[in-house]
Amino acid sequence: MFIKFKKIRERFRKAVVFSPVEAVVSSVYFLTAVVSYYQHIGYDDFLGSFPICFCLIYAVNRFSRGTGWRWLYYISVLSIGGFWAWNLRLTDSIYWITLIVSQLLVLLSARAADNDAFVRNGLCYVRNMVAATVLALVGWLLAWAIYASVTYIFDLSANYRIMVYISQGVWFMVAPILFLMFGIRQNQEFIANSFLDVLLNFIVTPALMIYNLILYLYFVKIAVVWSLPKGGVAYMVLAFILLLLAVKSIQPVLRRRYYDWYYRFFSLWVVLPLAMLWISVLFRVGEYGWTEWRVYLMLSACMATFTAVLFMIPRWSNYKWVVLGVLATLAVFTYIPGINAGDLGLRSQENRIRTVLYPETGERWNDGTDSVVSARYMMLYNSSRYVQSRKSAEYMRERFGFDCEYLEENIPEKVKDDWGWNGVDDEMLYLVYPYGATFDISGFDSLRQILNNAVGGGVYYEFEDNRFRLISRSDTLVDVDIHFLLKEKLAEVGVDTTGGLSQEQVGEFHEFLCTYDIGRLRVIFGEICIDEKDMAIISLSPRFLLTRKKMK
Repeated sequence: MFIKFKKIRERFRKAVVFSPVEAVVSSVYFLTAVVSYYQHIGYDDFLGSFPICFCLIYAVNRFSRGTGWRWLYYISVLSIGGFWAWNLRLTDSIYWITLIVSQLLVLLSARAADNDAFVRNGLCYVRNMVAATVLALVGWLLAWAIYASVTYIFDLSANYRIMVYISQGVWFMVAPILFLMFGIRQNQEFIANSFLDVLLNFIVTPALMIYNLILYLYFVKIAVVWSLPKGGVAYMVLAFILLLLAVKSIQPVLRRRYYDWYYRFFSLWVVLPLAMLWISVLFRVGEYGWTEWRVYLMLSACMATFTAVLFMIPRWSNYKWVVLGVLATLAVFTYIPGINAGDLGLRSQENRIRTVLYPETGERWNDGTDSVVSARYMMLYNSSRYVQSRKSAEYMRERFGFDCEYLEENIPEKVKDDWGWNGVDDEMLYLVYPYGATFDISGFDSLRQILNNAVGGGVYYEFEDNRFRLISRSDTLVDVDIHFLLKEKLAEVGVDTTGGLSQEQVGEFHEFLCTYDIGRLRVIFGEICIDEKDMAIISLSPRFLLTRKKMK
């Protein structure tokens, strides 16, 4: 056993020596996560960039090893500052595209010369990543189980912070280091096992062949009835081609290869699905204009076609060229201003708005027959919604003289009848206490985070029929009608709620309306969701509980 521990220790040492920058990156992100949680500072967007930053540096490490470019690896630690300044958000499409780019760079960094070496290196990378994730997950679950058992058996007060710090340590430190430890093995070779043989030969490949047949039958159907493919077919075809290419690349690694005859004609099997993909994409773009995701859908169609053509010519059928093509395409249409997918989509939708407002005929959207009015108005509204979601209502008013709210309030009766318009479904108003905003704690002697449930052992809340309760173990700290308190707060700032509530009325009072003093306690809500019409509180999210000092 001690020999095993020595080997693990030696492998850990080599992992840090061979990948010192990755170790530094993991440590910086871990410490940032701890500080963020302890100080209640909103670094979530920066922390979300960890897998991208780590993989980019890992790719530079692999590429520069044994070359004169090694200095590039050591200065890559500065990318931490770049991601800090970039403030990349998980909700932005550019985040996920950048994550894909980082994975493609890792695949290329091995500098494999032929298809076999390229695929085996890629499979080793996936295997190491999966193994590290699984081991870290098992360790994380065991840590939770041990801590919960100890607090339960010995009647200790559970501290939720401890488990948060353990979780951060596992995912920012342990998992990456395990991945690096798996990756330092010399002369790594991916050898297929029986599981992979059975999975690909008897499950995945037969399913792909059946799916291939279904797509061909669907093509025959639309050709006979002379109709257009359904919109979702484009995504189905892309998923099929991607999986077919992935399984094709793994075939040489398998111990038993029963379907070489099928994968040999990869380009032939995807011809008709590609035709449906192009028809679907071109129709949607022609009918509804470009959006960011439609640009990426078109690029995906181009890359799928490029791959099919590439594999028609044996001497060009190299997976490295496919990855390079995808990488270059994504980089150009994601990071270059003016021609990136976001800008192209925004420009297209703004042009559609102008087409409705100022068509070549000189007619505006409210001229012409009823059917023209209906179609033009919905085109105007949908394009305006897209632009406003990307920019703001103020941007719409400055550029076009109206916003989506104006269009919703002035919708023609004919449009309501044609489209079954009953107004906008989302008529909710959100009172939000800005994440990371400071608040005054003078006069209070304790600050506790409010949990969603009793699992963490701290203070948690319940909300039902406007009754808001704060509970600590079996003690009820607060039990109030929060709807009544909200009305009192609104009255304090002079807001008249007779005809409902609007965003304009609450104005700059968000922080005030999210802070409630109840006896010796102060509750700070992160968010309160209210129905604008009847003032009903739909949901709420309390964040902190402050306890006032006792009077002596």
